[in-house]
Amino acid sequence: MDSTNSSDKPFLRNLLKVFYNKFFPSGTFAHRLFWKFRFSGSKFKLNDSIVNSTINHAHRLVILVELKKFGEIGSVLELGSSWGANLLLIRNHYPGLKFVGVDISKEIVDLGNKYFRSRKIENINLIRRDMTSLNSFRDNEFDIIISDASLIYIDKKKIANYAKEMCRIARYGLIIVEFDNDSNDAGGTVYQANWVRDYRTVFQKFSDRIEKRGFDENTWPGKWSEFGKIITVFLKKEE
Repeated sequence: MDSTNSSDKPFLRNLLKVFYNKFFPSGTFAHRLFWKFRFSGSKFKLNDSIVNSTINHAHRLVILVELKKFGEIGSVLELGSSWGANLLLIRNHYPGLKFVGVDISKEIVDLGNKYFRSRKIENINLIRRDMTSLNSFRDNEFDIIISDASLIYIDKKKIANYAKEMCRIARYGLIIVEFDNDSNDAGGTVYQANWVRDYRTVFQKFSDRIEKRGFDENTWPGKWSEFGKIITVFLKKEE
């Protein structure tokens, strides 16, 4: 998910955030409803200055480093892609790949696709879809799946099946940026309306190699330096 502002008025943004953190339950449905309508009525527009500032956030560069560990790949799917900042950054380094992003917000998907088409970028395609419904994707359809702060919205009742679906769709591996606590608890606990869990435990049945790296204050200050990790999952597949 992306931190793109949903309104031009800071007061309304802050009020929405306070309301969300205080009153929304931690279930997946509540989060899904929030993100579906978050950008409704927004006057936010993408321009080159905003795009360049967003894609150069330090944590996105770490995603790029982890992607290189998989060697030659052909396709990337991002879950909760917002307008496609991560995909655009990767495309700048791997222009020949196929990129697909999934997000529940029609407004943000349309905004991203319009920007890409206006820049003659044809190999990034954003789809308006509930990311918790992955059954329309084929087995091994994408080489790599990326999730950047989207699994923090998947509750403990759904995370096991969701992880299984991610591993079914991905051919080589997953790169996820999430709240992780090394607790051996796959279900997780809630911190400020977000789920914190041990993703090594979540994905261990699908992988013999899972690497974790934390973020420091210079890379991503605040709660992301406390709980945030980038977890790279190398999938084991039957031949």
